[in-house]
Amino acid sequence: MLPTQQTPPLVNYYAEQWPRYVKLCVDYANEITQFSVSELAVIGQEDGEGKAYRGVFPQQCENQLYDNLRKQAENIVDRLVSLATESFTPPGVTVEIKPKEFTDHFLPDKDSFLGFDPASVWNALAEQYGGGLASETAYQQNAGKIVSAFQIRKGQPLEIKAGAVILNLTVYIDHFDAKHFNRKNLCHSSREELCKLLAALEAFLAWAEIDLDLPGLQRLKHRFNGPCQVNSRENIRVVNGLNIVTFQYRFEFRFSGELADKIALFIGLYGSHAMGIAA
Repeated sequence: MLPTQQTPPLVNYYAEQWPRYVKLCVDYANEITQFSVSELAVIGQEDGEGKAYRGVFPQQCENQLYDNLRKQAENIVDRLVSLATESFTPPGVTVEIKPKEFTDHFLPDKDSFLGFDPASVWNALAEQYGGGLASETAYQQNAGKIVSAFQIRKGQPLEIKAGAVILNLTVYIDHFDAKHFNRKNLCHSSREELCKLLAALEAFLAWAEIDLDLPGLQRLKHRFNGPCQVNSRENIRVVNGLNIVTFQYRFEFRFSGELADKIALFIGLYGSHAMGIAA
């Protein structure tokens, strides 16, 4: 049974307008083809049937028609997937849904694009991710990212400094910037991993019902999204109970005892599969 969630107006709009869009595209392709047929008839009359003279109007529109309809159908699926990620998860939590899973299943064969039904795509998304299922999937995905980023292993002893539990993220400096400009900038891959980790921690904090400083988190993600210089032993506050201390080859994420207990519970509930792989 599908979750009892109201269908967004955009889904109904796509479902209603898609057959009309297909018809308009097919009619247009047929009209263009008629231009080519008429042109070739005139060329044959003037130059003789044996002339290898080509007309200026396109002779084959079928491939272009197919490519256009497929691209637009893919665009609709992409938009519905984005809509699902917004509709089925609470603030601060993002679920990753692969559009290809739905384009492979719902996009029709070449000659039957009228059979594409955006409403069916949405129903499948709602069945798979609606009614709280998206949140569960998102928590599992984000717990996996936390496990992977911090390289957490089963039975791994905790590092504790001044009452804080330490989880380390390995980072790398851009050697080109260091060599030629004497700047210790994070390399692109480290910045990308750091932003993904911050997003995963945001999902954890939302699950733990921690009062999120969303503007602060957004500024922090924005900071690490571009060229970013590493200042040794800089102390960066994320939220109450979580700070980052930067070093040249690692970032220490320092969790208060209370927050460390909550992230351990979060990983225990949602990251057991990732822990099994990591082990």
